[in-house]
Amino acid sequence: MVDDGGMRAAIEEMGQQLLEGDRIGGEAGGDLAMPTAVVIAGMGGSAMSGELLRALVIGDCAVPITRVRGFGVPSWAGPRTLVVCSSYSGDTAETLACADQAHGQGASLLCVGMGGALEQRARAWGVPFAQVPGGLHPRAALGYLFGAMAGAFAACGLSRAGHRLSRAIERGVARGLLRRNGTRRSPAR
Repeated sequence: MVDDGGMRAAIEEMGQQLLEGDRIGGEAGGDLAMPTAVVIAGMGGSAMSGELLRALVIGDCAVPITRVRGFGVPSWAGPRTLVVCSSYSGDTAETLACADQAHGQGASLLCVGMGGALEQRARAWGVPFAQVPGGLHPRAALGYLFGAMAGAFAACGLSRAGHRLSRAIERGVARGLLRRNGTRRSPAR
């Protein structure tokens, strides 16, 4: 079996990615004000984390959450709206366009990725940047990206799901269902 993309290792390390992402996002999201709406922008593997987070928190989030997979955010995304821009590489054209538009409309921003132009914009604008570890394919960084967004949502009061997620992962580690550095083999194998 060939695994040039490192997907097996990424799956085995998912528990650790989620925990580390949660920590990173918690630090980045601590200064965010409670918004009246949330827009999550991303493409491909980076968008997947936003889709999963939205599904997890929609039941306990007090504000509406929408997502964008394209070159623009809604025109109503202005002051008091949080726009989360997720791009693992930090150089995805669509996500950068969303960040530029959201910044121009006065929206609050949380940027998530490993660096690139998105990090440069976030630093220049003085907005939080949840920097996750690099060196993976975007789809293999799902745990980092999802964990970072969940941690930021929990830190700013949008959802307690991030804290519940961290506790569930820690319980999995304690019970031997997850290793701190990855998953345990299924007894069915």
